Amino acid sequence: MRSVVGKARYHDSNGDVHTVDSKTGGHQGDPFEMIVFSASIHPVLGSILRGIDAACVAYADDIYLTAKLSVVLPLLARLTRDVPEDTGLSFKLPKTNILVHRDMPTDDVRQLASDMISADDSLSNLRELLHTDDVFVSDGIITVGVPLGTDNFVSKYVADKCRQICDDVDKLDPLPDGFVHYQIIRFCQATRLQYLNAHIPKYDLTSQQQAHVDVKITQALLKKGHSDLWERWSQPDRDWLTYRLHEAHDHGGFAITPNYLTRISAFYTSTGRFLTWGGQLSAAAQCNFFPDHDLTDPDTWNAPNLARLKQLREVLIRDYKCADPPADAPASQQQPPPPPPQQQRQRQRKQSQDNGVLVLAQLNQLASASAPSADKPVTTVPTQRRLTRQIVQNHAPFVALRQANQQTRLGEQRLLQSSQKYPAVADTSVLRGEMMLLEPEEEGAEPRKLYYAPLTFLSHIGSHSIEWPLDLWRTFFSSSLGVSIPILVNHPRTLCACKKHLLGHLPDHVHCCQSMAASTQAHDWAVTQLRPLFGSLGHEVRVQTAVTASRGRQRGDVQIREFLHHNGAPRDLVFDLTITHERWGDTDDPYKMHKLRYPADINKPLRDAAREKVAKYQSDYANDQRISFMPAAFSTSGRIDAEFLRLLFYHAHRECEDFFRLTGQLAQPNQDYVFSKRAAFFNSLKNKVGHIMARASALRVNLNLQPSAPSLPRPSARTKHAHLLYALNLSHHILPPR
Repeated sequence: MRSVVGKARYHDSNGDVHTVDSKTGGHQGDPFEMIVFSASIHPVLGSILRGIDAACVAYADDIYLTAKLSVVLPLLARLTRDVPEDTGLSFKLPKTNILVHRDMPTDDVRQLASDMISADDSLSNLRELLHTDDVFVSDGIITVGVPLGTDNFVSKYVADKCRQICDDVDKLDPLPDGFVHYQIIRFCQATRLQYLNAHIPKYDLTSQQQAHVDVKITQALLKKGHSDLWERWSQPDRDWLTYRLHEAHDHGGFAITPNYLTRISAFYTSTGRFLTWGGQLSAAAQCNFFPDHDLTDPDTWNAPNLARLKQLREVLIRDYKCADPPADAPASQQQPPPPPPQQQRQRQRKQSQDNGVLVLAQLNQLASASAPSADKPVTTVPTQRRLTRQIVQNHAPFVALRQANQQTRLGEQRLLQSSQKYPAVADTSVLRGEMMLLEPEEEGAEPRKLYYAPLTFLSHIGSHSIEWPLDLWRTFFSSSLGVSIPILVNHPRTLCACKKHLLGHLPDHVHCCQSMAASTQAHDWAVTQLRPLFGSLGHEVRVQTAVTASRGRQRGDVQIREFLHHNGAPRDLVFDLTITHERWGDTDDPYKMHKLRYPADINKPLRDAAREKVAKYQSDYANDQRISFMPAAFSTSGRIDAEFLRLLFYHAHRECEDFFRLTGQLAQPNQDYVFSKRAAFFNSLKNKVGHIMARASALRVNLNLQPSAPSLPRPSARTKHAHLLYALNLSHHILPPR
């Protein structure tokens, strides 16, 4: 089929299907194409190299040969002649490098090669090499994107890459959408050095260059998110707010980790997995890839990458709250049989969350990695993401910054945007019966907990119609950091509609004053955006004036028709949206102004707002046997009330069930696959809701000063839902755990 022109199909943000004429060949990025290519080229290379005294390593379309010049040149000539005939591929000789031994002058080797090519007609197809500069090199070569050579060669290569990244960051500055700018910086620029960091063991060769990249990225984000006002910050505040950019979303950060920390996790994880892969090879293959090394004995590890791995493990244990596995129990002590591997992984994650310690496998166990057991509780390398989180949380300067800012507005804002945890089942919940049926069934399993972090939507990559004009992005960005709002700074003396307060530099009064019409506009926009999220199962979704009125003639904001089933009868679900603020902003007491209303219980404003909605609506709707009511309470910092988070989980579960039904997979024996698919739908809903509420909170501020703000688009209403589930699956697919 690769020789036939086909059509590529994709779904847009509304679930509509589009087709694009594609060229011949496989799709870009398809991992199966890499396997097919390698399987196709391997027998061709093997037949040419058989019986020749040369070593060869091939990775995709890159080939590396090691042999004497008298062997390499005839071999290269045959490859450039036979491979195109057998595969239709062609060699680019000008991109060929011949690495010369450091004790031999490159000019002498070049002359020797010229004499050999001139004297042998079978080598005539290599004459192009003699007319190309920089073919014969002695300082180093690039192998699969990694510089191998002298210290100067490696340093210069990394410096050039860093310079390119800094130039590319500058090119992004004209982007008018702050959210798009952030995502391109984070996913396309801040990660570009990760691959190099995973394979260069000498940090002193690249530290200075990478520091320039870290500074450039930080300044670009601060400039886009806070205009030029960030330059006025004091150095302690600048250090703290830079740290907020580095911290993970779960801890209230923007998750752009600096290279001087990610290089530790990148190198440790990739090298550890390389060892695990090496342990799966035969003894003969291990001798080829790891000569003079016993992978189960770290004392024999003299190669630079393995020696660096040993050093990094010591650093992680000493400085970043990592630890060795617990000591084996005495042989005479009878040990219970180990629980299943999945339960062991869950226990390890919970233990790590409880005490903050990350247990690292012993290095001598990596090459013989097996399933965890009672005497070997940890045998694998942690993921780079998990290790990076551990490093950021325990980096000494960051720990000092957290301690210094605990009682400040900046530190409180970090706390407000940290992750939340709620029990999935609550006695007072409208969804108590539905959620009880979804509790884990394993013996001894703990009750399910639901997690939410206000800023995780920043990591959501997907097509969406929500735009972030620069002024609006700056309001969100500055509010998240807890600093002054640029649009308010530009109007410092503007009198509020209540005629009692100036708007000021901070958003607290804007969020709290009842005279602000912008709050109603932002609320209504959020309702229109929430509507299509609950139509993915085919339910009719009504909003605002179309919602069925209660006995007291009150109407909630959203009504999902026949969403619940109680005692075999369908019931509608109505929820009413409210957005509250955690700080004092409408008080005449100067001591309270801008302070947290409940510093000892930051979730109390959410609970109070939810209780007010319940008192207003629930009893009146309860008299209607066909309608159940729940509150949908959020805060301006993005926090969510427990009841609405339960609704998102239950809706994600039903989306997962409907997806398997639509795809003919009703009897799914792999429960891990089911759970991972449900997690994909749940994360998708959380990210979309978080995105909507973040923009609504920013609109509450900006619409007061921009009455001619762009119209707020309404998403298209649909009755069909199958295509939405397919689109969600394609956009938010999560591989099942292994």
